[in-house]
Amino acid sequence: MKIIKLSDNHKRSLSGTLFHLEKLLVEMERSLKCHVNQSMIRINHDLPAESAELLEHTLAEMKYNIAHMVEKYGLRPKTIEQSKIFYANHVKIWEILSDARSKKMENYGAFPEEHKEEFDNDIGNLLNLANTLGKY
Repeated sequence: MKIIKLSDNHKRSLSGTLFHLEKLLVEMERSLKCHVNQSMIRINHDLPAESAELLEHTLAEMKYNIAHMVEKYGLRPKTIEQSKIFYANHVKIWEILSDARSKKMENYGAFPEEHKEEFDNDIGNLLNLANTLGKY
């Protein structure tokens, strides 16, 4: 295979594009294979088996093409420390939960006074658990 040299700017741009594309493909692939419902997400497997099979094939082909392009254009995969993934997501989770407290919910109308303490305790419990995610 002929290696094509790109400028550093072009490499960064293409790397970013392929990075995000691959993340989306993995998410779609997971939705095709996932048969476990979560508390807040239910996947309705409405695709006929034949369509799901074709989609899996297309996703695999796209991932293959990404790998080919990485080699062809001399790109380097980004190495991400697992600890940084957890820390970054912990920060985002903390931000989301902090904005979910009853005081912030007042932006959407009066929050029932009789439920504020219990609600904030529930959010607080999640925040405490979320803090554990960022400690490693």
